[in-house]
Amino acid sequence: MKDIVKTSVKGLFLLITGIVSLSVLNVWASSSAQITFVGRVVEEPCDFSSNNRVVTLTCSHNNRQPLVTQVPINQATEQPQQLGNGNMVSFNWVDKSRKLGIATITYN
Repeated sequence: MKDIVKTSVKGLFLLITGIVSLSVLNVWASSSAQITFVGRVVEEPCDFSSNNRVVTLTCSHNNRQPLVTQVPINQATEQPQQLGNGNMVSFNWVDKSRKLGIATITYN
């Protein structure tokens, strides 16, 4: 009788250990999965123009009337600025005279 109890306890212990091990492996496997998102920007890019005083951005938003934003040239900085359509713009100037620069638009 004692041998049957010992064998049953041993078998139960191995069963529980196996279940716990499989659970841990399952969690490990699921945490190393790769998720791929597919999508595209559905709005047209903003148009830019500039002169000695302002940078003018014309951006469409949800197929509505384009939003025109003018940023004074001395305020066109690396700090992101809110556009009226929820997008953000920042400028990085290549030259000190602010005639050649890179504008970064973050679409939301």
